[in-house]
Amino acid sequence: IKKIDLVEIDEEVIKVSKKYLKKIHEESYKDKRVNIIVDDGIKFLNKTKENYDIIILDLTDPGPLAIFLYTNKFYDLIKSKLNKNGIVTLHTETPYMVDKIHIRIIKTLMKSFKYVQPYYNYIPIYGTIMGFALCSNKKPLVTKKIFEKRIKKIRKLKMFNYDSYMSMRN
Repeated sequence: IKKIDLVEIDEEVIKVSKKYLKKIHEESYKDKRVNIIVDDGIKFLNKTKENYDIIILDLTDPGPLAIFLYTNKFYDLIKSKLNKNGIVTLHTETPYMVDKIHIRIIKTLMKSFKYVQPYYNYIPIYGTIMGFALCSNKKPLVTKKIFEKRIKKIRKLKMFNYDSYMSMRN
């Protein structure tokens, strides 16, 4: 990883996270590769000239004020900011409690991206399985050997390895 642009609309979220979520961030925001940008994500995407290998979306849940974030127009904007082999990942609601929304998000993603791979994980704070999706226009190919080589570079992983990765896929 050479550069990370973290875009957050609410500066207070950044301040509170720095102060109270130290066990999670482990002061990673001090890494020279991290560029914290306080801006509306859509505005940022519309004005940036950057293209990315990976875009991770932590979106507001679907609702009247956030409906645009779950449209093909938005997903096509995201796609336009990906490099040729780029991927995007995002949460897609819980498949058990709001299954119609989860399915609608997946179907919408499938209209914008050639490959959409749903995956699932138990999130203790919510007490349920949450849905996610990995999206790309090129089929992501990750063998166990490549995965383990890459994962060694990430320090202090407690719950994520090749077997857990494979179990999250549908």
